[in-house]
Amino acid sequence: MVSYIIAVRDFYCDLEDIRHTQAKQSSKQRKPMIGKLEDSCIDGNLWPIKLKIIGIILFSTGATNNEMLLMNKFAKICFPKLLSIHVLGRQYQDMQKLLQDIDSVTEEVTKTKSALEDLLSRNLVRDGSVKKIQDWEKVAENVSSIVTKNEEKFMEILTLSYSHLPRHLQECFLYMGAFPEDSEVPAAKLINLWAAEGFIEPNKEKCSEEVGEEYLQDLIDRSLILVCKRSSSGKIKTCSIHDLLRDLVVRQAHSENFLHVAKSNTDLLQANKTLCRLSIPPDVLLLHATYDSMQSMSLVQSLLCTGTHLINHQFSVYLGFRLMRVLDVVVIHFFEFPMEIIKLFNLRYLGFTYRGHLPKSISKLLNLETIVHHNWTFGQCPSLPQEIWTMPRLRHLYLTPNFLPDPPTAQIDEENYVRLEHLQTLSEVRGFVCKEEVLERIPNLKKLEISYDPVSSPEGWLYYHLENLANLHHLETLKLLVKDPPMSRDISPPILAFPPKLKNLTLSGCRILWEDMTIVGTLPNLEVLKLRNYAFQGAEWETIDGEFCELKFLLIEKTDLVQWTAERTHFPRLERLILKECFRLKEVPSGIGEIDTLNIIELVDCRYSVETSAKQIKEEQESFGNYTLEVRVNAKRTFEDKFYTRILR
Repeated sequence: MVSYIIAVRDFYCDLEDIRHTQAKQSSKQRKPMIGKLEDSCIDGNLWPIKLKIIGIILFSTGATNNEMLLMNKFAKICFPKLLSIHVLGRQYQDMQKLLQDIDSVTEEVTKTKSALEDLLSRNLVRDGSVKKIQDWEKVAENVSSIVTKNEEKFMEILTLSYSHLPRHLQECFLYMGAFPEDSEVPAAKLINLWAAEGFIEPNKEKCSEEVGEEYLQDLIDRSLILVCKRSSSGKIKTCSIHDLLRDLVVRQAHSENFLHVAKSNTDLLQANKTLCRLSIPPDVLLLHATYDSMQSMSLVQSLLCTGTHLINHQFSVYLGFRLMRVLDVVVIHFFEFPMEIIKLFNLRYLGFTYRGHLPKSISKLLNLETIVHHNWTFGQCPSLPQEIWTMPRLRHLYLTPNFLPDPPTAQIDEENYVRLEHLQTLSEVRGFVCKEEVLERIPNLKKLEISYDPVSSPEGWLYYHLENLANLHHLETLKLLVKDPPMSRDISPPILAFPPKLKNLTLSGCRILWEDMTIVGTLPNLEVLKLRNYAFQGAEWETIDGEFCELKFLLIEKTDLVQWTAERTHFPRLERLILKECFRLKEVPSGIGEIDTLNIIELVDCRYSVETSAKQIKEEQESFGNYTLEVRVNAKRTFEDKFYTRILR
């Protein structure tokens, strides 16, 4: 066993001497001992420098891949609620500083250390070899009981970790307390809220969203926030926080008067009347008593009523906070537009659900950066007011869905001509007409979702000018949906052109011929391609060299494709292939299995011959010594309840 664990049984031991001694010993001579962790790094190296959290340090001086994977598995299993664990490489720097850090917390860890030390020294290693994964799960159960019994002490340790964060990360971390326990928070929503609150420091080289992503990654690297799901491109999609850490966040936020989390009207009555941020569950917000209590809180700048399910609005909600910057009440279904919102001139973030049109007066909120408007009136599609074009600070428009009228007919030199320079997200717009004079008003758009009704002739598509999408030079993500295309092949495909910076493309219902795939395959930066619901049609698809040079993720769902011919060179960087409801497809091309980067082939509701071909590809790769390819077969498609744990956007 080459990997070993360094102890802090003696806080004043010379770690440099231990390193040299252990390097001379054989793997059987090395003794496992309990360690201490802090989770900061220097110059990207995984050597801890500043004390953050008590945990385990696993050193590796040449461990095998299997050993490293096993240690990482143990790390993830054994300390999910408290301890951050890093597997370290061969870098050993600033030993004196580490010893000083250990010395500074000797008193804090003495009581909790002994229990963990005894437990792990008995369980981590048996007869000089690492236990099996099943054994680690038993260890984890005992560790959890130790954490529970010493909760107050561990809270002190976690508070110490929090105190070492820079202030902007402290604010972002404390904000996680606004969301319900055990919930998944959309990363984009979280970053937009941070920006609206003013937590994100300006950066001339990067936009606020990019800086926010860095903040989030920093908190994840410190094991303070967890990644729940990643998008097809690998970006963080949803995140959460450990229960124990959330307790710390809520306590600390209350003590600093940063955020008050009210679980009842009694909590509101006892709250500091000068609080600036309030998080409250919908069932409490809708109480008559809550309405009265909130009237005395004139300094509230943020009201967050978050949850995973929609609640019909039955009573009045107090919205008379004139200093309000953030209003997130998307889980409350308003049957009438709350006109009090129009008086919130400082509002940066507005999220709500209302089954109707946004009023023209919404344009008075000139500081708005993010609008989230859920409609939920199925079969109807409201229209945004034309005045939306006069809101120059808008960055994100999330709609479900709306029509977007053309901007006012104004010349560039006129005073009322407004370009939405900062608009990055526009989702979802129904029947979007891509006229040049419209697109030039949104020159920096990065994400666009548009949908259309089926069109029966090429002339019909000319009205929408979809070829002008190529003029959106900063567009990175595009979803283009033709709603419920009929089975008739007479439906005309849209006339398309795409911008070269496009990285993520989803097409649905377009019925483009496979031989016209070149318009997609030649995109130089495309990494994610999702083809849903007859996006392309025809019995045969033969790919060619020189296309899909950067593609990493390919989804083909619901198609009439029968024969697919492809070689390894046609998708040189492909990592994941998903085929869903490809009922006519005969097999997965054998050349796909020869792609060096391919990790996963996933099949859902496909023919038995497709499953057989995928398994044969896997067996062939294993015969060549490639055991990294995973084949997943699901005979029946499963549907995930997205609103069960995920916070509504």
